Amino acid sequence: MIKFKLMIQRIQSIFLFLAVLGFTSLFKFPFAKSNMMASPYFEDQNFLIADHNVLMGLVVLGGITCLVNIFLYNNRLLQLRIGYISLIASFFLILVAVWLIYSNANQWSEQLTIDDGLGIYTTIITLVCIIAANYYINKDEKTVRSMDRLR
Repeated sequence: MIKFKLMIQRIQSIFLFLAVLGFTSLFKFPFAKSNMMASPYFEDQNFLIADHNVLMGLVVLGGITCLVNIFLYNNRLLQLRIGYISLIASFFLILVAVWLIYSNANQWSEQLTIDDGLGIYTTIITLVCIIAANYYINKDEKTVRSMDRLR
């Protein structure tokens, strides 16, 4: 039987858990809302991650890497590398979402207004949590290396 130890007392584990919650909340919260229907992404007046496969892939990649990263506390260098992967996924998620929202802006009518949804802000908070987690992972690695030098 495999036992998983969760080092939740480490601050980076808390930040990674918050990032996982941020990624999973994107299944519920829209990136943007419009006042009228417009194709291709605002047919239901909400722009969700389900509207584009790249967004879905980036959310799943970021969420899984953050979740796996919580359990890799023994190997901080691997944890840092996987943290960079989730950081890149989160950054590209913001870029792709904004690009997809405004790429068809010239085809829309003048009356169409687009309001930011909670999903954009959740993605930014997730990005900040991943940056903070990587900072504390790197800080732990430096502390362990300095202790190894003293032996």
